[in-house]
Amino acid sequence: MNRALPGRAAPAMARILVRLSALAKSDISIRIRLPQSSTRLDLPHAYVKLLEDIIPQPFGVCRFEGRIYRPGAVVDVASLPRPAVAIECAGPVGVYRRTGPGRHRDYRYILWVFDFCSIEWRQVAQTQAKDTSWTAAIREPAWRALHPRPELLDITERSLDASEELIDAIDRRLRREIPEVRASALYSIYERVAGRIAGCSS
Repeated sequence: MNRALPGRAAPAMARILVRLSALAKSDISIRIRLPQSSTRLDLPHAYVKLLEDIIPQPFGVCRFEGRIYRPGAVVDVASLPRPAVAIECAGPVGVYRRTGPGRHRDYRYILWVFDFCSIEWRQVAQTQAKDTSWTAAIREPAWRALHPRPELLDITERSLDASEELIDAIDRRLRREIPEVRASALYSIYERVAGRIAGCSS
């Protein structure tokens, strides 16, 4: 459900939008580091993947599509997708365990989302596993991060804009009609709109 922004939130949001607009028009590019939670930097034991899509796979696991970078790599903020969601493989953790032939260690995976307002990465989830089961553990939060809900809307402002567009369309259509047709059409519109208002409030 869309809700109106609180009175104090609207000016704050306006300032953020002005700031982002100024940044977008600036000739100075802002550069940030990708997440780096481990001192291990050698691929493929540690990497950061900027997500582009999530592909379901059998048995509840999935494949995360995206471009791979070294942890801590420096990139331009303008080059990041929106939303910017990253999975960091921080490398092996914990003690070795004997499972089948040889010894194995879990790998740690961390889900990050970039906050374009504060210009920083925020951790959303993490898990660890020795196999692909880790993908099932963070699939849902990754999907929500890639497909965020719409931002809160100023209902009053948006509804006024919509009503103005509708009135303009009605005026343009009825301008060429005789007064009797205009009156009859407007009355018919009134009855149908009243019915829709009742439906919205029920």
